[in-house]
Amino acid sequence: MKRLALLILVAAAFASMAFASNVTLSLHTTGDTPIIDLSTILNQWGTPGDTTDTFTIGGTGTDKIFGLNLVNDTGLSITSIALFAYGTVGSNTFGSLCANDSGSPFTSCTAPASQGPNTTISMGSPIEWNYFGGGSIAPTTEFRLVDTATATGTDLFYEIEINGNSPTTTPEPTTIPFLAGGLILMGWAFRRKLNRVS
Repeated sequence: MKRLALLILVAAAFASMAFASNVTLSLHTTGDTPIIDLSTILNQWGTPGDTTDTFTIGGTGTDKIFGLNLVNDTGLSITSIALFAYGTVGSNTFGSLCANDSGSPFTSCTAPASQGPNTTISMGSPIEWNYFGGGSIAPTTEFRLVDTATATGTDLFYEIEINGNSPTTTPEPTTIPFLAGGLILMGWAFRRKLNRVS
């Protein structure tokens, strides 16, 4: 009877366990298809495919990354990669891990803290995975990001940054005319001051 109670307790614990997202970075051989040019998705929020190797700018969010086969076409050696995510978490706690798989030039990675069930992660404060230390990804080298876990009801949008850049934020379009007007007024005032002096 004690064993049955213990078994039920363990089963209940597993049933309420967090969904674990383990984002793995690895280098891979050339020729994998499709290959996505890193420069075409860098610094842009989007949705990695959950069943295909795709990345849709914008999109509808996803609960996993089936596989992003990327080529470093930036012309830079990548010394660190940051993967950001925002969106909604489903009915399970979102626990996250990271790994550098075989061939990864990096020796360290960090993963975000667990997120509670039925919560929203804002774009202004996204969660973040970081890969760094040890080496770099040379130009024209192919690499892959994969997260095979799934969490029903979780819809996240991702952004990739390299070499210590932070996630992008789009400026409010309504502020651009005010900036332009201010610059024009400053030029006019400076010119007026110069005309008075001479």
